[in-house]
Amino acid sequence: MNSSENQLSAINWPKRLGILVGISFLIRLCIAHFTALGNDEVYYWTYAVLPDISHFDHPPLVGWLIRLSSLNLNFTNEVFIRGGALLIGSVNIVVFFNIGKYLKDELTGWYAALLYVGSVYCSIIAGTFILPDTPQSLFWLLGLFAFIKAFDENRQQDDHGKQLLLAGLWTGLAMYSKYHGVFLWMGALLYISFNNWRWWLRWELYAAGILSILIFSPVLYWNYQNAFISFTFHGERVDPNTGVRPLFLMQAVLGQIAYNNPINSVLCIIALVAAQRKKLTIDPLRKVLIYMGLPLVLLFTGVALFKQILPHWTSPGFFSLMLLAAIWLRERKNSQEVLYPAVLKWSVGLILFIFVVGIIDINTGIVPLSHETAPTRIGRGDVTLDMHGWKDLRAPFAAFIKKEKENGKYLGNKMMSQKWFPAAHLDFYVATPLGFDMYGGGNLLDTHEYAWLTEARGGFKKGDSAYYITPSTMFVDAEGLYADHFQQVELATVIPVKRGGKLSRNFYVYRLIKAKKDLHPFAHPQWQ
Repeated sequence: MNSSENQLSAINWPKRLGILVGISFLIRLCIAHFTALGNDEVYYWTYAVLPDISHFDHPPLVGWLIRLSSLNLNFTNEVFIRGGALLIGSVNIVVFFNIGKYLKDELTGWYAALLYVGSVYCSIIAGTFILPDTPQSLFWLLGLFAFIKAFDENRQQDDHGKQLLLAGLWTGLAMYSKYHGVFLWMGALLYISFNNWRWWLRWELYAAGILSILIFSPVLYWNYQNAFISFTFHGERVDPNTGVRPLFLMQAVLGQIAYNNPINSVLCIIALVAAQRKKLTIDPLRKVLIYMGLPLVLLFTGVALFKQILPHWTSPGFFSLMLLAAIWLRERKNSQEVLYPAVLKWSVGLILFIFVVGIIDINTGIVPLSHETAPTRIGRGDVTLDMHGWKDLRAPFAAFIKKEKENGKYLGNKMMSQKWFPAAHLDFYVATPLGFDMYGGGNLLDTHEYAWLTEARGGFKKGDSAYYITPSTMFVDAEGLYADHFQQVELATVIPVKRGGKLSRNFYVYRLIKAKKDLHPFAHPQWQ
């Protein structure tokens, strides 16, 4: 054993990993505490409010996770709503370390853990914010690890089938978190088809597939009950029917690079190029990484040439590519003695910079992202306002309602919004705390889950009245929207909200008085 190996063997890896996980947790906890929930997060809170076996946009696990972390919605502080993400984000670092360790050694696992911590997607999007990606990330990594073990020829033969069954379990749960989980099976079947076709002869492969389908089957049943609405909706999002759009492709590529950390992204590309040029040895298990990662990235990037995609759709594929990058770093000359390569210091440092700047700007608006001056457009274009100011609306709106009651103009405890955002923000931060019910006042494509919530809350009937609030960041005039549906639509008040001592947004409050007929959120021609 040489000196460098002696030094590595003397490292207390569990302690070192525990410190990394602890620091990461505390930083992410600060983000969770000092920022309001984003558009998507408050929307997925509605999954917890109305739990079901599936939902319009996604499978239901994120809603159940919120139910669990908030102790059945008894604690609705942002930290509790995001509690599942904070915990899973910590567990994932350990799982990622162990996958890297299994593929080569502890130092490889350490590099992998640092890459994971340095990823915006891993640490913030899936590890701090509460999204369907959160439970999917855990089950994706567990499924990936199980597939790697299943295809490892050095393991005992009777263990291969057990690991494959475990892979079927974890992949099914990844699919029950988010549809993208099916790409784990795509990667596995591609690997089998091109590298070890004998797996097609093993019963465990089919049993594992059936297990995944059984776990996912409630989603299929829900869609059967609802005219396969989720699949129709998502199919339209990726249907390449708009012609070639180079701008969409550029947005997708730059978005993926940013979400996975530019430094991490470059390392992934370098590792793939090194593998292609045979400067990085690709054994069967490293092939598994490529099959599990590259198809997802290439497929959605290809779709982006025709249709606008969201950058995080490909991010689970980067898990495998980051592991390949960790192996490449480990096998570089002199890396045996480097616990903190400069490139990984920059990677982690960059995300720390993003953490600090993000929290400061969200809470102070020190970086001017909007230059709108019209009262109905104040704050438009400033994406940081998605996570600030909603709670500040609650007290002045409560004061407005008090005056409404004193003046005999109170319409009752109904609120309405035409779109799932800002409906979810207004619901979480204003309506629910003040005892109001939020209703969807638009077609199904706009209201999404609020179509089901509207029905669950008794529907919106003829003669019902409601308050409608629209922020200047996404102002939609109620008179133009609802004049044909209510006997009277009138602007009641404008509530300004400040950030850092400056006006950040106006909230326009309208009275919608006496609906002319029942309003049906499902009355959209596509699904009648």
